[in-house]
Amino acid sequence: MSIVKYEIFESVIKTGSFTKTAEKLSRTQSAISHAISSLENELGVSLFLRDGRKISLTPHGIKAYTYICKILEINRKLIKTNFIDESFPKILKIGVFTSIKKHILPPVVKEFNRLYPFIEIIILEGTYDEIQEWIINKVIDFGFTINGDFGCESIPFLEDELVIATPSNLRFCLDDDSLNNFFNQNKIIMPAAPYKHQVEMFFHENNIVPNIHSYISDCNTIVKMISLGIGISIGSKLFLKSFDNIKIYEFPVRFYRNIYISHENPTDSKSVEECYIQEFIKTARSLI
Repeated sequence: MSIVKYEIFESVIKTGSFTKTAEKLSRTQSAISHAISSLENELGVSLFLRDGRKISLTPHGIKAYTYICKILEINRKLIKTNFIDESFPKILKIGVFTSIKKHILPPVVKEFNRLYPFIEIIILEGTYDEIQEWIINKVIDFGFTINGDFGCESIPFLEDELVIATPSNLRFCLDDDSLNNFFNQNKIIMPAAPYKHQVEMFFHENNIVPNIHSYISDCNTIVKMISLGIGISIGSKLFLKSFDNIKIYEFPVRFYRNIYISHENPTDSKSVEECYIQEFIKTARSLI
């Protein structure tokens, strides 16, 4: 059945004539008669009583009209609907730190753009602390963080393994028995970053007294110091794996830092912004 037949049926009722309906809809009278006959065949009932030029609805026609009126009303509302919502977020602002920007983001953004080409993505690169401040102050819609507890909604996204980084010419076989000796014999450049606590906990749990050279917050500076043979360090595998001038080694017992996707606590879980944040998370998870 088609909307066109319903509209013809309604017009015949309102004009009381097949001829007037044909004139109103710019169709031939035979086309109007054929449409009504086709509708009657589909419903399996007669819709009109014909007495010469006079027509009237049968009881079946009256019943059918009550439903057809509702269908036409819904269809007209659909046609008149304004699908352009001024509040619709045409832009999503995302905060990222370096390793996420380099290793995770490109394929995710490419896939998200394919799925939602009407959404523009703006990337802001910052430090861990800057991203948290941007989220709190609503500078960005969401961001990648390594702190899941700063008063915002934080969704676990990825476990990033922590590894040992050494100068490229340093060779060793690391096992549980040699850990203490290794960290005593080599100067350690400690990361002054939020996962510093995890590194310190690792030393404490393994009764290791590290030979600390310095505390450095900038990861690129740490890599440069390692490459110059100043010391070794512990850091994110996601970040360190892209450097050719250092070596990385996994711990005998793996340990990780958590990466989250964080955003302001939603006031409406069904908001358009919240829906597209969740879609971005789903897209990202499908690609890692």
